[in-house]
Amino acid sequence: MYTSILFAVVLALLFEDSSADRLVAAGVGTCVRKRAYGIITMRRWECDIMGGRWNGNPSSWTGCHLDWCQITHSGRVASGIVWAVCEYDDQTAKTGRTYGIVSMERFECDRLNGKYNGNPKDHQWISCHLFWCKFSGADKKHIEGIVPSSVGQCSGPKVAYGIIHMKQRECSVLRGKWNGNPRANDWTACHLDWCVTINCEPRDEWKDIQICSNKASTASSKCSIQYTVGTSRTKGSSSTTSHSLSVTVEHSVGVELEGLFSASTKVGITTGFSWSKTNSNSATFSKSTQRSIEVKVPPKTAVRVQQVVGYCGNYQVDTVHYRIVDF
Repeated sequence: MYTSILFAVVLALLFEDSSADRLVAAGVGTCVRKRAYGIITMRRWECDIMGGRWNGNPSSWTGCHLDWCQITHSGRVASGIVWAVCEYDDQTAKTGRTYGIVSMERFECDRLNGKYNGNPKDHQWISCHLFWCKFSGADKKHIEGIVPSSVGQCSGPKVAYGIIHMKQRECSVLRGKWNGNPRANDWTACHLDWCVTINCEPRDEWKDIQICSNKASTASSKCSIQYTVGTSRTKGSSSTTSHSLSVTVEHSVGVELEGLFSASTKVGITTGFSWSKTNSNSATFSKSTQRSIEVKVPPKTAVRVQQVVGYCGNYQVDTVHYRIVDF
């Protein structure tokens, strides 16, 4: 009995460690599970908003010292606000965000919709200026954005390879990379992968596409219907399809969402749709496209055309699966 319990505990610890290294920034002393104490460059007043610390009495840009929390499998991540690099489309909106610098190659900064000075070459290392979005640390499901991770640990394709400055021993624990041969307590440029993270709870439903009425006619008629298939991102009342995302970011979002829907036990109950079998249908988790169908409507009747639609956080997934029911 005790051997079984010990084995279960060891497995739980290994499982926890396996994704230990997907991180969000947080104010000093607020992490539930702190993995590092690292520095990014930002203006002092924005560092203060994020709960960071700095040396001396800077008037503007400074090295902002922050805690970096593990995004746990479930439950609370931090006792306060946590921060991730804003997603591609959010890089153009400034409200409620802070602005910080991560060193990376220029082409990856472009991929994230970041900004930089001058006209560097594609593979030149630069200071990439990025907006950081805030989320509640009360539960991982609130967090969406681009986050640092152990090298090679992104669940989908990585979207960047960038630097946080921290002590070598912490970089080593995170399975990051560094140059030279720094000692354990030496500060170093820790190279980490940066991944799209989506931590929402999926749900799905039958959604009306169109109602086709032929009640006034004694003959059958045809009803042409336009509908959407693919993944789009919603914010409040506005909706943005994935067309504006870079190809790599778009693909990574699709991989993340497909994994969440396939693993969920809550979707498909009312719709009867098997989300775990969508691997053969890549259109569902790709950028949104328009399709058309033609429905035959009998005389003196009306039909309702419905589609299985999934929702997860700020994302909507329109599937290829539809049905026709009496109205």
